[in-house]
Amino acid sequence: RLRLAVLFLLATALAITLAGALFLHQLRDDLDDTLDSGLRDRLADNISDLAADGRLDAFEPREEFTFAQNVDGTIIAATPDARGLTFTPQQRERALDKEAAFTKVINGHSTRVLVSNAPLGGGREALVAVGTRTAIADDAIERVQAALIVMGPIAAAVAGIAAWFLAAAALRPVEQMRREAAAISEHDPDRRLAVPATRDEVAALGTTMNHLLDRLHVA
Repeated sequence: RLRLAVLFLLATALAITLAGALFLHQLRDDLDDTLDSGLRDRLADNISDLAADGRLDAFEPREEFTFAQNVDGTIIAATPDARGLTFTPQQRERALDKEAAFTKVINGHSTRVLVSNAPLGGGREALVAVGTRTAIADDAIERVQAALIVMGPIAAAVAGIAAWFLAAAALRPVEQMRREAAAISEHDPDRRLAVPATRDEVAALGTTMNHLLDRLHVA
């Protein structure tokens, strides 16, 4: 019973861990897709403005994260919180091809960034990026993670306790057979074990033991 309960507890803990990790990964992807959807509209507006006159309108003091630079790296315009943005070669390549989305710590804040290319006059191109902080999404992830950390062990423990009682119930007929077999002596050789009508392995064991007793009696 103890081995079955421990194995069931460990299997449940492993299943909860894998399912929780998969759920957190999927939740993060869904939250990133939601952020990207809003950023894509802002990005399209900025690209349209830049393509129209080669510049972006002056930013308000609390303007949302916006960044534009020439392909050679010179900054065209940037809000104060976006001036620390840099691109890896892979991100730059994806942005020039179509668009790149990534999460990066900028000025101490986790930020979701969407960057794409914008045509300029004379066949030139620029990179335009917009971003938003991921604090709300990160808080949602942390809440779910905390719930899994608290509830996961509780669920595994409940599963282990339930397995203990289920194993006890499943093995009770076997223990009963053992007592009956121990009680059979040479003085009552015609006595046989009570076989449950369950048609399972326990019933098969009782039938086999009764056949053995029959053969011993004949011998």
